[in-house]
Amino acid sequence: MDGHTAGIHAVTITPDGGRAVSGAVDRTVRLWDLETGKELRCFEGHTDSVVSVAVSPDGRHAVSGGADKTVRLWRLPDPPEPKP
Repeated sequence: MDGHTAGIHAVTITPDGGRAVSGAVDRTVRLWDLETGKELRCFEGHTDSVVSVAVSPDGRHAVSGGADKTVRLWRLPDPPEPKP
């Protein structure tokens, strides 16, 4: 998984098990497709390291906590439809 430019502090898996959300020293939160390993989205807004991440039970939002003493809410794109 290429994307973060500095150490990763936190990772969580979405409830559907198909995606992951990570937060890192590079001040970004990233959404990943676990099947392909590709980055789906990069969220920017923290001014210091991201130290924690969580995903809502419905998988529609992520929340991140930063060393900048802020908490940010991110809208995740809808997951892909399950394969038949």
